Amino acid sequence: MDTFFTFTVNGDLLGIPADRVIEVSRETESVRIPGAPPFVMGLINLRGDLAVAIDMSARVSGNATKANRHLDSKEHHVCVFVRTDHAFLGLIVDELGQLFVTDQSPVAPPAHELEMTASHLIVGAYALKPKILLLLDPEKLLYEDTSATTDIELKTS
Repeated sequence: MDTFFTFTVNGDLLGIPADRVIEVSRETESVRIPGAPPFVMGLINLRGDLAVAIDMSARVSGNATKANRHLDSKEHHVCVFVRTDHAFLGLIVDELGQLFVTDQSPVAPPAHELEMTASHLIVGAYALKPKILLLLDPEKLLYEDTSATTDIELKTS
């Protein structure tokens, strides 16, 4: 059985493996990183661990989220903290979904069907009525270049 944690970004239902999710929070503050890619909102301190804040709207489609790219604003947003093999991430999403549990294998969506600018992030899909759940590879969320092999190591003092 596979379990996926789902969330909504720009009306799209997205999911990642549930075992990668550490925590969900509605209250986060970030520190900007000069020169970071446009989808990186900054760093979030979660009890001494630094997470790279990823604006998922900007990451998957180039649009700003409801948080208007300011985590410390009064706007409503949700941060899903995810641990990958290479980094600790805070995914800024529009809304939380539900856990999706299945014993079926996902299908690969046709590349031309995806309107996302980062379709290389999608590793599969499930047809759910009335939406389609697109599965993301959390390992690819931080890198603009999917062939990037540099590990990002953030240390706290």
